[in-house]
Amino acid sequence: MTASIWDDPKMKVNDDYMRFVDVGDTITGRVISVGQHTFDDGKTHAQLIVDTGTGERTVTASQYELKKLVAAARPEAGDTITITHTSVENLSGGKTMKHFDVAVNKPAQAANDPWADLTPEQVASLKSAGILPA
Repeated sequence: MTASIWDDPKMKVNDDYMRFVDVGDTITGRVISVGQHTFDDGKTHAQLIVDTGTGERTVTASQYELKKLVAAARPEAGDTITITHTSVENLSGGKTMKHFDVAVNKPAQAANDPWADLTPEQVASLKSAGILPA
């Protein structure tokens, strides 16, 4: 049976957007698809659909720091990603900039690294326990 266009992850409708409002807001899961979203102002941003294990969430990397980090990490479908809102920097003119940590584990890396499927928090815990080198 031939797959239908409606089975393509890019065709999924998901209105459960990850918003990263508070410092500490985080998402971890398997990337289902990577696409792009163009806003009314014409600016285009990476958009990920992430399976968190309890549902699918859409992450649009529209904030400067998040867009830069996601582009550098280059996540692809099948990768595991963790994005954490780490701080807010006050800028001149009353503006702010959100800062993030972005970690991507790729399945090919996991074959060579037995720790690749761990979240950054799990790795930090194992390092503090002396199980992994600091």
